[in-house]
Amino acid sequence: VTLLTNYAVREGFSPLLVDLDIGQGLLTVPGTISAIPVEDVADVQKGFPQENALTFYYSHASPSENASHYKALVERMASIVDAFMASSASGASGIFINTMGWVDGLGYDLLLHAIRVFRVDVVLVLDHDRLRSQLAGAVQRLPGRVDVVGLPKSGGVVQRDSRARKEGREEKIHAYFYGIHRELSPFSRSIPLEVLQVYRIGGGPKVPQSALPIGKSASADPLRVTRVSSITRDLAHSLLAVSHAKTPEEIVSANVAGFIHVTDVDVSKGLLTYLAPCSGNLPSMILIAGSIKCFLK
Repeated sequence: VTLLTNYAVREGFSPLLVDLDIGQGLLTVPGTISAIPVEDVADVQKGFPQENALTFYYSHASPSENASHYKALVERMASIVDAFMASSASGASGIFINTMGWVDGLGYDLLLHAIRVFRVDVVLVLDHDRLRSQLAGAVQRLPGRVDVVGLPKSGGVVQRDSRARKEGREEKIHAYFYGIHRELSPFSRSIPLEVLQVYRIGGGPKVPQSALPIGKSASADPLRVTRVSSITRDLAHSLLAVSHAKTPEEIVSANVAGFIHVTDVDVSKGLLTYLAPCSGNLPSMILIAGSIKCFLK
């Protein structure tokens, strides 16, 4: 995707780059989907600039944690992209979408979902004949023409194992706060627990199976927004998103201003200590927590 986007920029276009890969994304920290208008080629080491990125926090590294939430964010991003493309120079330059490498089962369903909601007209499949064949048949049922093109992968490319992918996610988080070469100095601050509003999306208490009618199964609302009633040390080392939402009801559909890393929670003193990429007060006290943690050194 980076290569194709760079080619388009060199030809004078200003495409939009959308990153739907929450585990091994291109643009910002793990657990996010993002979009940026691209007007210059990517830096060899730093990639594309993130200052103008529109980012939503899914808060997990795998879509299987809450597929409904992931789909909701993809649909939200698609609606914003549609409006942006209709009113900007990027409308004539097109969109490049980076998707996840998981293409079986749920991963395949989510790939088709992204193709549908973004109204994709060309799908490039790298070195995966079975997937190319499956998609070629599936897209026939979608409105509009969709071309599925198979391409060979570059020589020397190998598939990363789970350990390498985990290390890659930790490097992304580290680079967000410290820079690729530790050229940045994040700001540390302690804040009273009582002023924070930390929320999680999805889950909630399930009804016991014995209390349900025969044939029914217990389920939880995947888009339910639940406030963390008691902030404890379990939140230490978590990556929290600072939401632009004004109320809890807006959290699912609101983009985020940035991220903080929780370095310590002192319950006895009622303080949470965090790292932020810049100094000053947080733009919002509404924070989103998930399952992404990292031990920053």
